[in-house]
Amino acid sequence: MIAPEITGFTIAPFSPAGPLTEPAFCGFSILSPEWVANCRTFLREHGPVFQASWGQPLGNISTKLTSSDGAGLGTFFLDQKPILFTHYLSGLDEDIDADVTAMFTEMIRNILTLEVKQGPGLLRDIPRLSQRPLLSVFVMPNDRLGEEDFNMIRELSTHFAAAFFQESFSLTPFKVKE
Repeated sequence: MIAPEITGFTIAPFSPAGPLTEPAFCGFSILSPEWVANCRTFLREHGPVFQASWGQPLGNISTKLTSSDGAGLGTFFLDQKPILFTHYLSGLDEDIDADVTAMFTEMIRNILTLEVKQGPGLLRDIPRLSQRPLLSVFVMPNDRLGEEDFNMIRELSTHFAAAFFQESFSLTPFKVKE
């Protein structure tokens, strides 16, 4: 299969209250090439399934990823507390995308049951998103999270998604360095 040339991805941010904004395209050209390269290296070092700290100076941030065949679920932690839940769909396999979306919505359903009472609208919206590649982001409620920390994690997760999709469309995605 010849990988399509991708120039970016769509971001769909959600909170317990519902969509934060309309889904929007994020072009690779507006992202830091250095940050994307660092995220690609991080992915290659850890492979398709891991939980790891970013190390200094981002030692209090860690990421968990479970992925396969261009789709995945991620969590970004600050001081071991989940801040963002992420959902990556490359569009390489519609069945895998559907399965991962079902897992993501079930995970969010469990969070909403524990954290807040939310109508079914949010969980209906997520599977309806047809854009590919797609990053869905669910922001955990956290009154103690400062704006600076949140912005750092948001930026890191966006660059990580770019790296995830670039690696997904490469010939040897997530090949762990030996």
